[in-house]
Amino acid sequence: MRYGVEHARGRGHTAKAGGGDPGIPLETVAGNEPPRLKRYLFSWREILAELGVPNIREWRNRVRRANKQFEGPISLPPKGGQPFVERNGLIEWWN
Repeated sequence: MRYGVEHARGRGHTAKAGGGDPGIPLETVAGNEPPRLKRYLFSWREILAELGVPNIREWRNRVRRANKQFEGPISLPPKGGQPFVERNGLIEWWN
């Protein structure tokens, strides 16, 4: 048994709680999954790598224009600063 979970052959994962039913599927037990951390991208290099495109001026400009035209999630700072975006939001928007 690991982390309060036992595996019953043929029934999948079940929660093992003191007063609970050991046959309750793990997915139905509230609070068993830790919160997922957000991953932020802090530069054009990181953003373009996540999008799978080359880190060259042409692609930076394409992504910048698309972000502006289609209300993208990338926060563009004043001239000279680096962009900032949450990874999952970027991927959702790009797809």
